[in-house]
Amino acid sequence: MRPHGFVVLASLGVMACVIGGNLDYLRAGSAPGVHVEIRTVRGRAAAGELLTVDSTGLLVLGPSKELVRVPLAVADLVEPQRGGPVWVRLPEASALRDLDQMRLMSRFPQGVSGDLLGKLLEAYGQDSVRVVRR
Repeated sequence: MRPHGFVVLASLGVMACVIGGNLDYLRAGSAPGVHVEIRTVRGRAAAGELLTVDSTGLLVLGPSKELVRVPLAVADLVEPQRGGPVWVRLPEASALRDLDQMRLMSRFPQGVSGDLLGKLLEAYGQDSVRVVRR
């Protein structure tokens, strides 16, 4: 390799380490989550942007900017809209793996803390999250 080629390659490597190693400019939750439709045995429970998925349920921001929580105990079918409809039937054994994949497609894959939930409720003018019952 020619000496100037090595210098250019080394410079690019150093720049990649300096720029690539600094993720401060990325904010968690800055990209929208996948759109989902959630159904219970009795019909449609909620639809909207998937904010987070945890071990107890799904948090969705509905089209009217209402925060809706659908407990896994009442959810029957979940349809993410990215890449075409794929229904997740709960509580099948594969559903937990599918829900984990959906968590990664949500706006807050790391979860929603109490503080963040308070800020979301304030931002959308709600006193509490509407919880879907059977």
